[in-house]
Amino acid sequence: MEALVPSEEAVSIRRRLAEANPAAYLPDLAMSLWAYGWVCVNVKANFVEALEATTEAITIYGP
Repeated sequence: MEALVPSEEAVSIRRRLAEANPAAYLPDLAMSLWAYGWVCVNVKANFVEALEATTEAITIYGP
């Protein structure tokens, strides 16, 4: 459970960076979103948010 807060903070920080400079920071945002989803699943919390975060990460990585 302790990992949830730092992973949420990472998503928040990288989202702001990606808004300012998408070309530089969208890959980092996608990685943070994926990590947040992974943490949620592993601590068995926020399953809906985990799915949303992972879906967003996949969209960013998209073809």
